[in-house]
Order: sequence, then structure tokens, then C-alpha cells
Amino acid sequence: MADLQGLCDTLQSLADSGASAKVSYYYVGDDGVALRNGAILVDHGVRAHIDHGASDAAASIAAIATLKLVKVASLQMSEVRPAPHMASVDLAQLIAEFNAHIRRAAVPAPAPAPVPAPRPAEPAPGSTAQFVAILAAPSIELRSEALKLLEPLFGVGAARKVDDFARLHPPAERPQEFLLQCQQHVSVMLGASKAEALFRPLYDRLESERLHRRS
Repeated sequence: MADLQGLCDTLQSLADSGASAKVSYYYVGDDGVALRNGAILVDHGVRAHIDHGASDAAASIAAIATLKLVKVASLQMSEVRPAPHMASVDLAQLIAEFNAHIRRAAVPAPAPAPVPAPRPAEPAPGSTAQFVAILAAPSIELRSEALKLLEPLFGVGAARKVDDFARLHPPAERPQEFLLQCQQHVSVMLGASKAEALFRPLYDRLESERLHRRS
């Protein structure tokens, strides 16, 4: 199975290499059965000519972004010869618009506000419990570090999600659970393996700090 991200990756590869190719995409029609196809002719990694039944680039891009893609194939060519009916657009703009659609689709619908969990009783000032809690809290500012990772993917909505996760799992008390919640949110867009790799340095810093305190 393919998806819009796979199509974007193929186009980005051609943009990076400056190659010319015919990128064919196959998708299921509205009836959910018939297999249809379209094509994007990439001219030396700079210009894209879209064969999707419309001469208007914006309409073609919007239509392709909503397709149920099942396969993407790329055929290298020495040169491309677009037909007059094809919509033409800068390849970088086409990739940017597809990526914007991917980001919008990845933002989940607003969920009902969770019922706040009862806060544990604060230890009495100067007590042994308070001293242990201070030592256990990580010195890393996990909220701001997580926000740095989410903002490029989710834009202005990142801060709200990080705050939601911090309310459920306060970073100073449950840092591992907080990071895992952020990582799972990112995996919706990037996939589990890429999200794990993105957050691995923060997990490593937490573990290093924990071992340092034990020594």
C-alpha cells in the first residue's frame, strides 16, 4: 500500500537529484473497487506537470491529496514532454502543498477535556519526602524539549498537545510516561520507528542523569 507521504518522498527524491521521471500513482475510485491512475511528469527536478484530468493546478493538487492511493511508481526519463492539458506547477510548491495536507490530516479532532486527576498531597515543607521528590525530578526541561520536536510537525497546535500530556503525566513526576505520550502522538505522522528515533536522545539524557545520581 502507498500513501500521500510515499508520493511526496518519491517527488522529493527527484527534486534532490534533479532527475526527470514519470511518477504514476494508482488509487481506488469512489466506488471502492475500480482502480484508476494518474501521473506527474517531473522535469529535471524543478517543474511538475500533473495529468489528473484538470488543467488547473490547484484543483488537481487538492484532488490528489484526498485520494486513496494504493501504489506509486517512478519511471526515469531523459526528458519529459507534457501534453497541453496537463496542469503545471513548481515541484517544490507541489511537495509543500502535499506536506501541508499531510500535517493537517494528522492533527486529531479535539477530544473532550479529560477530567483532571486528583493531585497527590504535597509533602510538608522540609520533610524527607519533599527532599526525595526534589532529587528525583529531572533537571531537563522536558516540556520545552518535547515542544521543540512537535512544533515543526504540528505548528501552533503543538503547545496545546504538550500541555495536555503534561497535565496527564507531569514531566517532573513521570518523565518517562510524558515522553512516551508525546512520542505516540508524533508516530501518527512519522510512524513508530521514526518517532522512537526522534525521542531517543531525550530518553538517553534521562537515563544518563538517573545513573549519574546513583553514582
